[in-house]
Amino acid sequence: MPKVTPEHRAARRAQIIAAARRRFAANGFHLTSMEDVIAESGLSAGALYGYFPGKSSLIEATIEDTLDLVGDTAREVLATLDQSSPGQTLSDLVHVIIGTLEDGSVDPSVIALFAWAEAPRNPELRAALTDRYRGLRAVLTGVAREWFERGGIDVDDATVESVGKTLLATLMGFVAQRAILGDLAPPDLQVGFDALARLP
Repeated sequence: MPKVTPEHRAARRAQIIAAARRRFAANGFHLTSMEDVIAESGLSAGALYGYFPGKSSLIEATIEDTLDLVGDTAREVLATLDQSSPGQTLSDLVHVIIGTLEDGSVDPSVIALFAWAEAPRNPELRAALTDRYRGLRAVLTGVAREWFERGGIDVDDATVESVGKTLLATLMGFVAQRAILGDLAPPDLQVGFDALARLP
């Protein structure tokens, strides 16, 4: 029997998670069965259960994988920070994240809402969310610091950290508003933030 390579296992795991993400986005976590994911993935039950022993582990892996992708994408985008305004930077960031996560009919903002609803009843998931969102907030705080330094504005660490928190709140609010109202797009962040920046 041929040996299964780590690359093959990683690809198969990614295939399962992509299928789970599509089903979860369509029907939610609790109305999606393992049989639904098996059918969506095109794999056998044995293949799926070989990676995920139950739906709880699949839910956690799907959410963690999605958040890791968001964090990695955000770091890549923000590493190329230039002279863009805060509004343009946020717009670019959200645009790239949405484009990276969209998988067929999957809207990543829906997955995020389901994850937030699941966290209070799942301590392991809550810990995973906390860890990843703190990491993303740290990245955004670093961006805020660079904005102030580039503008020659002297502010204390507490202020910079508050801006980082505000940026994360903005991104999370974008996700919720997009999922519920559906009439929000990345350019709205640019127009809104930059208009606020012009206020006296």
